[in-house]
Amino acid sequence: MRTRLRPTLRKCGALPDARAFDSEPVHPLGSFSNSPPIEGTVKGGRGDHREQVRGEEQGGERAISAGRVRLVRDRGDRGDRRDRRRLRRVHGQLLHQRLPEPADRAVLRGSGLGDGDPDRAGWGVRGEHPRPPPEGAVRPVLRLGLRPLQWSPGSLGRHRRADPARRARLRRLRAGRRRDRRRPPHPARPRPVGGPAVRRQGTARVLPGGLPVTGGVEVPTHWYNVLAERGIELPPERAADPSPAGGGGLSAAVPKALVRQNMPLRPWVEIPEPVLEAYREWRPTPLVRLRRLEAALGTEARLYMKYEAGNVAGSHKYLTALAQAYYYAEAGVRTLVTSSAAGQWGTAVAAAAARFGLRCVVHMVPGSFDRKPGRRAVMELLGAEVLRGAESAPGGGRGTALSDVMSEAMKRAGETEGGRWILGGSEPFAILHSTVIGAEAREQLTGLGEDADPVLIGYLGGGKNVGGLGLPFLAGGGDAAIVPVESSSYPVLTRGAYRYDARDRAGHGSQAKMYTLGSGYAGAPIQAEGMRYHAAPKLFSELRAREMVRPEAYDEKPVFDSARLLLRTEGHLPSAEAAYAVHAACEMAGRPENAGRPLVFCLSDHGHYDGDAYRAYLDARLAGRPPEDSEIA
Repeated sequence: MRTRLRPTLRKCGALPDARAFDSEPVHPLGSFSNSPPIEGTVKGGRGDHREQVRGEEQGGERAISAGRVRLVRDRGDRGDRRDRRRLRRVHGQLLHQRLPEPADRAVLRGSGLGDGDPDRAGWGVRGEHPRPPPEGAVRPVLRLGLRPLQWSPGSLGRHRRADPARRARLRRLRAGRRRDRRRPPHPARPRPVGGPAVRRQGTARVLPGGLPVTGGVEVPTHWYNVLAERGIELPPERAADPSPAGGGGLSAAVPKALVRQNMPLRPWVEIPEPVLEAYREWRPTPLVRLRRLEAALGTEARLYMKYEAGNVAGSHKYLTALAQAYYYAEAGVRTLVTSSAAGQWGTAVAAAAARFGLRCVVHMVPGSFDRKPGRRAVMELLGAEVLRGAESAPGGGRGTALSDVMSEAMKRAGETEGGRWILGGSEPFAILHSTVIGAEAREQLTGLGEDADPVLIGYLGGGKNVGGLGLPFLAGGGDAAIVPVESSSYPVLTRGAYRYDARDRAGHGSQAKMYTLGSGYAGAPIQAEGMRYHAAPKLFSELRAREMVRPEAYDEKPVFDSARLLLRTEGHLPSAEAAYAVHAACEMAGRPENAGRPLVFCLSDHGHYDGDAYRAYLDARLAGRPPEDSEIA
């Protein structure tokens, strides 16, 4: 009996040397051919886990505990004397061979060990001790004897603790996790993509054919500051000319956090949690391979579109609008006053102001105010007050350019109690807030296996979309080609002069050094209202002077031809401004130097409210033209 019992106890974990054996396993209580079932309880050494058991004929309770064995019998015990002797022999084995700590609980039956506690699964008896399954295994019912052994997640830790080597590995793993939780990401240590810390946002979306459009990308938690990493200092601004109507000193009214973001202080700037929470509502945005457009163009280049119109504003401008509204709200501002050309920026500010509980006043360019009632309706639904801007320009003429509307908005902000004028996209901090676009795109391209330096394309305007897409590719010493696209009717980077000039036509704001056509420049009335501005942003002017960007200028008619081709092949309708980026990508895809190279353009705004612009294109009423040299100051 003893020789048959010992190997079985090893398999049950009662003996330390658990080895496999070839013969059929023998039950710890011996062979009971004609005996009724006997039930008992194994009580764990760490904690009191008991289960009442009953013998069908014996009528007693038998308890086995780690380290000592005791037999508890009722007065009514009338069981077979032979069965009781065999049970005592089991006790004798356990007295000299202690159970492992903690002992697992099970119910003993005469024909084998029956159901046990699912959370306290024990050791097996058949063959070698099995390796535990991965986390998330099904909850077990312990089966010993001739039945297979199953595991529960609760039993895995006890199994590992039984092995000293596994216990040491677990300690090292848990210590590393604790260190990771205690140590926040260092903002001055750039990662290849997305800044020093990123967070997972769901899984990759997949188009038919298995094409990933988000690539399992993560939402960046930091903005990228190219000024700090490349050591660029922008020329200082000059104070505005004194004017009774001017609200001078607007620079001092900007929150200090935004002012610091205009300086070369840190390469990575942490995104505030309320702003990051808003970003997660629609980010990450898709990066789509345009295979049908490639086939229509017959190009060997690979065309990608970064789609940024999937938010409440329908535009990339919502990125900086959220950030600026947050900082102004923290500074105690109650009303945001701004100017808007095509209406995307006004919609973005109205949505951001509503999110942070601020009032909003939007001065809109008269042409857009009249031709885009849909944009105006959305802003009013968001709670903004929309005004038809620049009813009269300086000198008595009718003002139609964005610089005229800016003058009126700045004046209104200076006269409004608790109000501040919020700038669109020409400030470096506004471009910095948009760098999550490029941080995502860089990681997406890496996930798609694109290792060549890409060409990054976006329309110029205020610089947010082309800067947001392209500048993160310069992080860590990157060498990507950044192409800001402008209209040949407003060729500020390609034909302008790099000098100090006023931001608006009335001269209410400060003067900055930038590529300019002159604050009094009156260009052709092109459909892309957001590009009708006399100067380039300060940041892109400095990058142009350092030859870090490669500007391109195109006429209006071929731009709309390319936008039509994109709609027919891929089903996306860009805004009149984003159509310039589409055309630049199509034109550059045919250049020999770009064969086999990825070209990425930013579709920053959808064209659902630009029906008037496309109607003018279909009716051949486009009025864009390049300026004469005499028109440029």
